Amino acid sequence: MGFGGINDDYNDFDDVKAKERKKTMDRFKKIYQQGTVDVIEIWLDTETGVQYVFHRNGNAAGFTPLLDKDGKPVVTP
Repeated sequence: MGFGGINDDYNDFDDVKAKERKKTMDRFKKIYQQGTVDVIEIWLDTETGVQYVFHRNGNAAGFTPLLDKDGKPVVTP
């Protein structure tokens, strides 16, 4: 517990950011992973059912919806 100084405001801000991160992590679940340096993961949005592909290689990364053969997003019921 602080004395109302600037650090207390900063700690409150950190708490809000942590809660937002937890909410995001509760929404998105990793359902597949392969690789260690050249990483491919599939993430599921538990609210919409849409699956996303995450690819990372070194410092480069990308995150995009996983598409079926017709170009439509893959949705888990």
